[in-house]
Amino acid sequence: LQSEYEDQRWMYSWQNRSGLDSRLLAEVDYTDLSDPYYFQDLDTNLGIDQPDFLDQRGTLTWRGDSYTARLNVHAYERATIVDITPYERLPQLTLDGRLPFQPGGLNFAYKTELVSFQRNLRSGNVTPQDGGTPLPWYDTRLRGLNRAEGERIHLEPGVSLPMDWSWGFFKPSIKYAYTQYDLDLDNQGKFGSGGVGADFNHSPDRSVPIFSVDSGLYFDRDTQLFGNAYRQTLEPRLFYLYVPEEDQTDIPVFDTGESSFSYSSLWRENRFSGRDRIGDVNQVSL
Repeated sequence: LQSEYEDQRWMYSWQNRSGLDSRLLAEVDYTDLSDPYYFQDLDTNLGIDQPDFLDQRGTLTWRGDSYTARLNVHAYERATIVDITPYERLPQLTLDGRLPFQPGGLNFAYKTELVSFQRNLRSGNVTPQDGGTPLPWYDTRLRGLNRAEGERIHLEPGVSLPMDWSWGFFKPSIKYAYTQYDLDLDNQGKFGSGGVGADFNHSPDRSVPIFSVDSGLYFDRDTQLFGNAYRQTLEPRLFYLYVPEEDQTDIPVFDTGESSFSYSSLWRENRFSGRDRIGDVNQVSL
């Protein structure tokens, strides 16, 4: 019999989105099931996705005049035995916004985040679905910093000077991204195979300036095609981005991955999603 198999099978799901008033929004996306083999053996008519891990999330969002504050709690329910346990955000606090005044046309903005990443790694063996030879849980393959847990605080103030005209725009911007961690690492991560050893840094931090210039021109003209009137528009855009290289090898990866290349990625300030990595770059996009 498979590990963690239950004789009584069940699943329930609750999704809700409520505007408690004009500024406060509450969201719930919570799904639970009896065992990780539920979707392999049974079907559901609830119309929910069937990923390897199910969301158990609750969020409160407050929208002020010039800021947005959010409290988020995000856990997961395992729906497979052939994957690594993901990190849970227990909890996550964010405060993003801008200053209400603009001296000299300058825009002062900020992003802040405080989040605690936790997870319960599995140990020992698990019996697969076909009832074959027990195999180690995938979590046992994790080595070194990949086994870390902890808190992360991120502060990102910035200032920009947007200039707009009828024929184009020009926006220089500079930001300062500071990230600090408070980490815990078990003995296997420190001293096991591939461990970081006694030199483990419990409180790594990172400071990176980000400089960019976004600019563009507008070209419009009226034209006709097959007797119909049209307006032809051409909007060339030039984006320069500079981020210096920073050693980030002592920082674990909690929620970060490299984004897929797309047209919108030409204008992004960081090729990574999440806060654990900031890519160094010196490039021009046209």
